[in-house]
Amino acid sequence: MTLIKSKLMLLSNAIDIFAVVSISLAAVLVQIFMHELPCPLCLLQRIGIMAIGFGYLMNIMFGNRIVHYAYSTLAAVITLLIAIRQILLHIVPGSGYYGDAIFGLHLYSWVFVICILVIIWNTLIITMYPDEVKHEHLLKNIKIEHNKIIKFLVLLYLFSILLNVILTFLECGVSQCPEDPISYFLIDKINSII
Repeated sequence: MTLIKSKLMLLSNAIDIFAVVSISLAAVLVQIFMHELPCPLCLLQRIGIMAIGFGYLMNIMFGNRIVHYAYSTLAAVITLLIAIRQILLHIVPGSGYYGDAIFGLHLYSWVFVICILVIIWNTLIITMYPDEVKHEHLLKNIKIEHNKIIKFLVLLYLFSILLNVILTFLECGVSQCPEDPISYFLIDKINSII
C-alpha cells in the first residue's frame, strides 16, 4: 500500500512541476508573440512561480517532506504579495493596466489566482497525506532516475528557468530593468552598433 501511495505522490509532484513549467512557458509565449515585455514586478512573479516549482522538484529528487511543501507555500505567499502589489497599482479606474487581459484577467491577476490555488493545494496534501510527507524514504522504492517522464519534466523545468534568464538578460542587460519596457535593451544596443 505504501508503494502505491508513493507512486501517487510522485505523480502529484510531477503534475505540479508540469503546471509550473506550463505557466512559465505561457508567460514566455505571451512575451514573445504578444510583444509584452515583463516589468520588474512581472519578473519577480516569474521568479516566484519557478520557486514554487522548486519545492515540488525537491519532493521528486529527495522524497516528500513537509519542508519542501512549506518552501513551495512560502514562495506562493511571497509571489501572491508581489501580485497584490501590482494589482493595487492598477486597480483604480483610469490608472491604466500593464499588458493585455487573457481570458478576462491580466497576467498579474492570474498569478494571484495561481498562488491561492497553490497554497490551498499544498495545505490539502499536507493534511490529507501527513504520513506520506513526513517520511522521505517512501520514494526510494521508486527508481526516479529510470523514469524518462520525470527526467523530461526536470529538464523542462531547468530549461524554462534558463529561457527566462536569457530573455531577462536581453531585456535588461546587467542594469536595472525599466519600469515600462518597450524593447529589448541588448538587441537595441547591438542594432545601434551595427
